[in-house]
Amino acid sequence: MAVEEGGSMRRIALDDYATAGLILIGTAAIMTLVMIFTVRSDLASASVILCSAVFFLVGIFFVALQDGDSIDAGIAGLLTVDATISIARHSADLGIAGNGFVVPVHNAADKTALIHFIPVAEGGGCPMPPIQITDTYSYLLDDPCPGILLLPSGVTLLKALQNDFNLHFPEESEDIGLAIREVFEDVLEMADGVETTVSGDQIIVDIRKYRLFSGCARVREESAKICTMYPCPACSLVACIFAKGLDRPVAIRQITADQKTRSLKIVCDVLPQAGGCDSPVSGTDA
Repeated sequence: MAVEEGGSMRRIALDDYATAGLILIGTAAIMTLVMIFTVRSDLASASVILCSAVFFLVGIFFVALQDGDSIDAGIAGLLTVDATISIARHSADLGIAGNGFVVPVHNAADKTALIHFIPVAEGGGCPMPPIQITDTYSYLLDDPCPGILLLPSGVTLLKALQNDFNLHFPEESEDIGLAIREVFEDVLEMADGVETTVSGDQIIVDIRKYRLFSGCARVREESAKICTMYPCPACSLVACIFAKGLDRPVAIRQITADQKTRSLKIVCDVLPQAGGCDSPVSGTDA
């Protein structure tokens, strides 16, 4: 299940117009059913039927007035582009060349925080417990896997889903895939379809007809490498959910984008909870 037991993930709320409209339509339906079952044909019954028809029409009118507070998807997709590109440029200027990892870190308060680690070397690995890494420093130097520590770009969105939409983290990869589908399709309504394929420790997430694809296109105009080095919030959210649910580091190996279908393919590896540095694996960014 993708939600806490006894609850369900809350969808985006309807506004007052839509709520009033649905109440009127429901009332009209009840009034009509009462008249059908009472089988009356007097003037009072005709008046009730007329009122139900009026309620139904007014309800439809109110629903049509619903204000979804929507924003153009093409514009919304560009909101985080400049920050993502700037962080990638800054990292490259520091000599950082690896693909990103989302790593769960257990702090002193016994809470799990998520950090985004980018190794210095292309194809470099990720430090894992018992090696100490924290969420309070930006650079990891005295380690077999030196690199830079950042906040994942999707971590704020993840916290909002936890606090406002009752997101719960399953412990199995297949169930986490279902949670991601529910988040993207039903809660955030950012994609028409999401499919997760799990093969051992490799996870492939296909996102079809991604509505914020304009941001992906702009980032990839700068460099496709950015997507695996420091992905934008949506792709980062996928890695964050897996890292949080499995309590294991997640390596972002490959992210591909199809401009024609506005689709994304995210390939991640789930790393073991063993000490040391995971073995270097070269990922492509096509």
